[in-house]
Amino acid sequence: MYLNLLPRWASVFGGLKLGLKSANKPPLVSDNIESVELDKYFHTAQELGLSRYKAEEIFNQTLRKARRRSELSMSDVIFRAYCTIHLHAYH
Repeated sequence: MYLNLLPRWASVFGGLKLGLKSANKPPLVSDNIESVELDKYFHTAQELGLSRYKAEEIFNQTLRKARRRSELSMSDVIFRAYCTIHLHAYH
């Protein structure tokens, strides 16, 4: 079960590295990377059997929490949302 997740988690970590590197690049590049990460997030949620509505709800809740703390980058928010959808799918 967990071995099937390894390629997805590898792509998540790769996306996070790209997100961190993009902090010094123009905003357009950063926006494109975040858009790709979000697309992967919603695709993964669908593969795990979550509805688009539930995936959006989880992402928005994670984003609200991050904004309250104002500590996290968008890549961090997406990563935390990934963790949450996996928890919903497997527990």
